[in-house]
Amino acid sequence: MTTKTTLMALVGAGTIMLPSFAGAALVNPSFENGTTGWTLFGAVALETWADVDGTYADTGVDNPEDYGMALQGWVPGGTEHNGGFFQDSPATVALEYTYSANMHFEPGFNPTTFEMKLEWRDSGGNTISQTITDLLPLTTSNNPGSPSDWATYSVTGIAPAGTTEVRTTIIFEGATDVGGLQAGRVDNVSLVAVPEPSSTALLGLGSLALLFRRRR
Repeated sequence: MTTKTTLMALVGAGTIMLPSFAGAALVNPSFENGTTGWTLFGAVALETWADVDGTYADTGVDNPEDYGMALQGWVPGGTEHNGGFFQDSPATVALEYTYSANMHFEPGFNPTTFEMKLEWRDSGGNTISQTITDLLPLTTSNNPGSPSDWATYSVTGIAPAGTTEVRTTIIFEGATDVGGLQAGRVDNVSLVAVPEPSSTALLGLGSLALLFRRRR
C-alpha cells in the first residue's frame, strides 16, 4: 500500500493520532503565591480559608493555608459593591481557549452583573472582542447547603484575527449589603487552549505524512 493510500485509509477509519495542545498556562492559578500574576480591582481580596475542619473547603484536605479570591459582596450601609480580577496571557489566532474556575457562593451573594470573560486583545492592548459567560443565574440556583460545596464554571471562545493576548476576567457589579453571608469565592482557575477542529486535522495529516515519509 502506498503512503497516499495509507493516509486516506486512516482518515476514513478515523484513526489519526492528532497532536495534543495544552499551553496557555496561567501564573499562580490557585493563588497560593498571593496575588502574583493577577490584577485585582474593586471589592476583591485574597483570603485564607480553612479545609475540612473549617469552612469553604475545596481541596478535601486539612490545609489552613488554602488561599483564594473573595468577591466581597458586602459593605456597611447598603452601598453597591463592584470588583473583579484578571490576568493577561499570550494567545494565538484560531485557537480555542477555555477559562475555568471553582466557585462557591454564599446565600446572600446578590450581584446584578456577574461574568467570566475572555477578552481578546491586539499587540497594542486594544480590545478586539469579548467572549462572556453570564454567571448571574448560577448564584441563585447554586447557593450551597454546605460551605464545602463547590462547582466548576467556564467560558470558551476562539481567538479572532489580530489577537496576541487574552485577558481572563471574573467580574461582579451591583452587589448590596443584605446583612449576612455575601461573598462569592473563587479558586483553582485554569486556561487551556486547543486548535480548531480543521486546524487539528491538518496538523494531524501533516504529522502522519512526515512519519510515513521517514519510514519509506
